[in-house]
Amino acid sequence: MADPGLTAFPAGPQEKLFRKLAQDATRGADVPIRQAYRLQNFLRTTAKYDITAPPGHSLKALEFFLDTTYRGTSEQFASSFALMARTLGLPARVVVGFRPGQAKDGVYHVRSGDVMAWAEIKFDKLGWRPFYPTPGKSGAKDDHDVVSSAIEESEKLEGEFGQSGASKAKEPAPKGKPVPVAESTSHWWVIAPVVVAAYLLLALVLPWWRRRSRRGATPDARRVMGAWHQACQDLGVVGKHSLTASEIVARHPAVEELQPLAALANHVRYAPDTLPPHAASEAWRYSDAIRAHTRRTTPLRTRLTHRLNPKTLIRP
Repeated sequence: MADPGLTAFPAGPQEKLFRKLAQDATRGADVPIRQAYRLQNFLRTTAKYDITAPPGHSLKALEFFLDTTYRGTSEQFASSFALMARTLGLPARVVVGFRPGQAKDGVYHVRSGDVMAWAEIKFDKLGWRPFYPTPGKSGAKDDHDVVSSAIEESEKLEGEFGQSGASKAKEPAPKGKPVPVAESTSHWWVIAPVVVAAYLLLALVLPWWRRRSRRGATPDARRVMGAWHQACQDLGVVGKHSLTASEIVARHPAVEELQPLAALANHVRYAPDTLPPHAASEAWRYSDAIRAHTRRTTPLRTRLTHRLNPKTLIRP
């Protein structure tokens, strides 16, 4: 019988959020090990690894990570994975260690950024099995060697272990008359304009929808962070999530409203429970002023190039 302590969720209102995320991530997975791999993939593809993210593994800190910033430390990824797994009844624990660091002059230098946390789940007949929910620093596929091979192995094993019984071999195609393959009646010069038109429509609608969602988000902490992210997007700070708020302010000294907005964003990151009244309204006032500033000082061609950039459009 499994230790009840390995499936217990700490007392707190966050259990509802963790359970919903876990159920959504594992929908359709019918066996425990497949559920675990789905959870691993969910975290590796929906949040970003950032050693500069606000630290901590309290339920409040993990809720902020999963529901607001989507940027976390290795410890937060592993803790979130373990707690989500527990809501599904999977015995889970967190393990902490270090990556090997970098070799220099015959010595390995291990720094704080080399701290590594992962999760383990106990399965019947398999025992404890490790899972690595933390993505690489530059995306889901950019891992250190100590982890990347394990990730590749887990992706292959998901299908094998996920079968409820013996794997069914694919039946060979019957010999004889070959099955005809339907030929496409469309040509590239017909499809291309449709694809371009669809992309232009997306580039027109998505930024508007994203800005509207950020402005109307709840609670106020999310509205403040939405104003900050919108300002960063308007300034062209894309794909630089490792930069601190102070570093972004230093890069744009001419934008006066950026400093007070950065202060509000840092307040949310480090003390969300003490956010002053009307902070969200102030944040959006600063964000709107920054948007107006960029429109005045940035050439139209540059703004259009930025808006049509797929990196800006898909991953702001």
